[in-house]
Amino acid sequence: MDDQLHWTPLFEDIVRTNLGLGPETVLSASSSLPDLGLDSRSAVNLSVDLEEAFGLLFPDDALIAATFATVGSLWGAVLKEQATQVGDGTVPRHDRS
Repeated sequence: MDDQLHWTPLFEDIVRTNLGLGPETVLSASSSLPDLGLDSRSAVNLSVDLEEAFGLLFPDDALIAATFATVGSLWGAVLKEQATQVGDGTVPRHDRS
C-alpha cells in the first residue's frame, strides 16, 4: 500500500481524536489502527464521526476488520472516493453549495 496517501486534515483529526493520539504520533498509511488503540467501541465511534463529518454512510460490506486494519485501509475503503476537498480544507458533501 502506498505509504504516501494524501488524506484530508479532517480525516486525520477525527482518527487522532477517536484514538487519543497527539501530534507526536506519526500516522502513515501502514499505521495499524489496533496498535494505536482501536477496539470495537472506538471503531463504531470512529465510523460514526467520519460519516457525520463527511456526510456519507459506510456501506455494510465495508464494516469489516480489514477496513479498520490500518489508517490507509480506512481512508481507502470508503473516504478516498467520497471526500470532497476544497483548497486545503474539507467540505462535507452535505454542506456543499
